[in-house]
Amino acid sequence: MAKKPGENHLASGAAAGAAQAPPASPPGLRSLLALVWWPYLLMIAAATVILPAGVVYLTRQPEAQPETEFQSALKFLDDHREQSLQRAAQASHEKRVSGSEGNELLVSAKRIAVALQEKGFQDRVFPGGVAFVLGMCAFREAIAYDDVGRDQRYLAAASLLREVEREAIPEDRRAEWAFAAGISLYRIGRADEAQPLLKEAVETYPPGMNEAGLLLTQIYMDGRSKHNMELALELNSKLIENAALRTEDRDTAWLQRAQILLALDRRDESEQALEQVSSEGDRTNGSRILQAQTKMADGKYHEAIEILKPLSGDVGLQRVYPAQATYLMGVCAEQLGELENAVAFYQWTTERFGQSHEAVAARLGAAAALRKLGRNEEALELYAQVLRSVSRPKSFRNRWISLRKLQESVVEAWNAWMEHHFYDEAITLSEMMSPAVPREQAIELSARANQRWAQHVEAEVVRLSIDRQAERRDELHARWRRAGQAYARLSENCRSTVDYHNALWTSAEDFVKGHDFANAIENLNQFIDNRLSNLLPLALVRRGQCYMSLDRLDDALRDFQEAISNNPTDPVAFQARFLIGQCHLERNEIAQAEMSWRKILDSHDLTPTAIEWRTALYSLGKLLYDTADQARRKSNQVVLAGQDVNTDQQAALMTRFDDAIVRLEEFRDRYPNAPETVEVRFLLAQALQKSAEFPALRWKYAETDNARNEFRRQMQERLERAIRELQQLQTLLQALQAAGQLDEAGQGMLRNCFFEIANCLFLLGRYDAAIAAYSTSAGRYQQEPDSLIAYVQIANCYDHMDKPSEAQSTLAQALLILKQLPDEAFSATPSSKSRDDWKRWLNWAMKLHN
Repeated sequence: MAKKPGENHLASGAAAGAAQAPPASPPGLRSLLALVWWPYLLMIAAATVILPAGVVYLTRQPEAQPETEFQSALKFLDDHREQSLQRAAQASHEKRVSGSEGNELLVSAKRIAVALQEKGFQDRVFPGGVAFVLGMCAFREAIAYDDVGRDQRYLAAASLLREVEREAIPEDRRAEWAFAAGISLYRIGRADEAQPLLKEAVETYPPGMNEAGLLLTQIYMDGRSKHNMELALELNSKLIENAALRTEDRDTAWLQRAQILLALDRRDESEQALEQVSSEGDRTNGSRILQAQTKMADGKYHEAIEILKPLSGDVGLQRVYPAQATYLMGVCAEQLGELENAVAFYQWTTERFGQSHEAVAARLGAAAALRKLGRNEEALELYAQVLRSVSRPKSFRNRWISLRKLQESVVEAWNAWMEHHFYDEAITLSEMMSPAVPREQAIELSARANQRWAQHVEAEVVRLSIDRQAERRDELHARWRRAGQAYARLSENCRSTVDYHNALWTSAEDFVKGHDFANAIENLNQFIDNRLSNLLPLALVRRGQCYMSLDRLDDALRDFQEAISNNPTDPVAFQARFLIGQCHLERNEIAQAEMSWRKILDSHDLTPTAIEWRTALYSLGKLLYDTADQARRKSNQVVLAGQDVNTDQQAALMTRFDDAIVRLEEFRDRYPNAPETVEVRFLLAQALQKSAEFPALRWKYAETDNARNEFRRQMQERLERAIRELQQLQTLLQALQAAGQLDEAGQGMLRNCFFEIANCLFLLGRYDAAIAAYSTSAGRYQQEPDSLIAYVQIANCYDHMDKPSEAQSTLAQALLILKQLPDEAFSATPSSKSRDDWKRWLNWAMKLHN
């Protein structure tokens, strides 16, 4: 074989290499070989990796698109539905078929939907499709679980299917969606949301028409109104006419019909419907419940209880009929007046059947029975439980009580507690009523209860003796303040303008009664700022009064002036004018105050029957007396200082006293029963007594007998009139004291009556009568230092009668009484003399009379 060129050379080189080392290569050649060799090796390695991967890529199946996956999930759902319907048609049993044999279809649909959800996939045609698949899976799985697991899945289904509603639902999926969403919502207690969906399912989804129809009928029945019952009867008639209705569902429909007809008071038809129910197991129990209800409708409660007793003791898995039986036994006992038994049946129902319709109704019944038994605390707790269960009033459904019945029962309890003065319970109940009772109504009931409580306390305080009234004054003010707070809260929740203004006004008035003038002003500010009410002038006056109570007289005057300027002919304007006078008086602006009140009395727009006229007359008479008496004291100080008396000033002072006397007498005669009349009589007596000093003084310095006789007559006439006024007032005050209705000011006036009658007799020179009057005063107030004054005056009487020994004896008796007086008698008032002061004074009097 011919050799290739160079072969011999290569072979001989190899053989030579085996025998000896080849000669050394040049240095540049080795580096060149290394550069060529390493890229060659890297290419080989890359090829070993890339070639197999390429083969896999070229031979693998293409990945499914999300749209395709979504359609697969819908297909699994549809196949599961078809299988379930076929099994239901072939099933020999009568209960709803769960489709558990086709659960692998649901598992596949759910697996795909979860994966699509994680990817955030949203189908263009069916945007809520992924939530639809998951919701339908949860809905169909629910039937295979126990109570807790079933409720959880219905809750999940309702949430997911509600999410679907926010997007467009294809028409071919709408009917099934309405059916599943309606059933799920009903099962989780949201019957109001379920109702329109179940109605839609009845009309558009034949496979679920019967199931949806039975539930929709029950929703109508639970509504409890006549209209709802008529709707239930109409739907029930359609269901019964359906030949495809299963036996169990037909029995349920006939039982529903019997209940509807009984509620509509169509007794004969109800009994005929009941006869259509088969006599098997649960259906027999349902018939017995209706038989018992018929007996109850006839008032045969004992017979009803006998029918219900066997059902109430059933301890099987079926809980519906035992719950109904025990609840109805409680109703029977309550109607028979056996309240303790009723409470026992109701409590048994609540303990055994948790949150069932019967348990809720039983709590309400037990609360009413406990309230009638006087067990208010227990009743309140049950009312609270019932009211807490009504978180969504519009969705409240109960086959035994309507929302209106619940509301009426709660309000009835509020009224009963109010009637029997259990205001605390009424307030607590009203504060927990919402949302079962509309919020505004509940707040109004709370406000009314607080106000009635304040009125009740006020009525109690008025009936108490004056000394005990003071003990409860703080409590009364606190109650009025709480009423004000309650109405302020009501104003914040009022929907209409009229209600808002009424609540604001009432709140302000109650705050005033509670002496919380700052909060009253705050509410009146809101009331006035709206400028819409015809009570605006009165609101300005009321705010002005609050400002006066806080000594903000400038603000008060501004409000009173505005009330007058905007409404000069309004009766409130006269009240404002009177209060302006009071403001001037408090600012010691006597002339302005007097002018304000005289204008009211001289006005042709006001008659004496008006309260403003009466108060102006009283205030003017008192002002005239006070200013005249103040001027009299200053005049007496001038005399004591040895200065000459200005006869013109004396005449002006006498005129002012006379003006006061005229005004005070007019008030006494016009308003004999007015609250101010007691004080007016006392001021009148004082004015007569003190004004007698001026003719007495002039009598002393008169130059002719005729003048002296005239001045003496004037003095005696005034003193005699003063005595009559004081005696009449004394009788009136003693009667009030005997009734426990004499306050501290009245007690002071009564003490003055005793002493001033004696003083008037002394000034008249009727010393025997004066001694008797002083002795009475001293005996009545023997534990007070005032009794010592009486003894000194008795000594003065004896001195005028030229009986010095009797005078000395009287003063010695006064010293003895002084020693016996308790120490606290001298600290009753800051101006009281000390024991030592009295001792020095009595010793000086004894030396004077010696």
